[in-house]
Amino acid sequence: MTASRSSAAARLGSVLAGVVRVALGAFWIHEGFVKYRAGFGVSDIALVVSGAADNPRVPAYFSWFARSIVHPWDGVFAIATPAVETVLGIALILGILTLPSAVAGIGLLLTYWLADQLIAQYPIMAALAVVVILVPSAAARYSAPRLCRSLRRMRRGRDSRPVGRRDRSCGHRLHWSRGRHPRLRTVLPRDQGGPRTR
Repeated sequence: MTASRSSAAARLGSVLAGVVRVALGAFWIHEGFVKYRAGFGVSDIALVVSGAADNPRVPAYFSWFARSIVHPWDGVFAIATPAVETVLGIALILGILTLPSAVAGIGLLLTYWLADQLIAQYPIMAALAVVVILVPSAAARYSAPRLCRSLRRMRRGRDSRPVGRRDRSCGHRLHWSRGRHPRLRTVLPRDQGGPRTR
């Protein structure tokens, strides 16, 4: 009874962690979709850079980063920001690289916080990411990679059913004699009327 209860509790924990992972992925896909729909581009990156330079709440090192790294490569960051958000969302929903995706999401949220670009859902996303980071195995238990591995194991199990030692290329069954070499015996169907062994 105790073992069954602990197993049920573990399954419930995995389900809840999986729900948290999928919710976090949905948030990231929403972020990327909103940016794509709004036409996020170079002008938005320029706004972030100028805001980081003039905002006293932005740390000096991030202002230097925005001015020296982000601004010269504003076209790259304009494309990469919504793309990375969307990829993170897809990876988390499918359970692909769950822990690295959650850590990358925390890093991306940290850059938004340093740039003083926080919005209402970012703290919620950070809390969900922390849960996934704390229990990565449980969060990834019900995921696309696990499903693929289970299907492969089931397929291998069907292919390796105990049918004796059979040479599948010719349909012969090998039986070892007392000597070193096996003797080959062909199992003939009963309806052919011939001898069963040859």
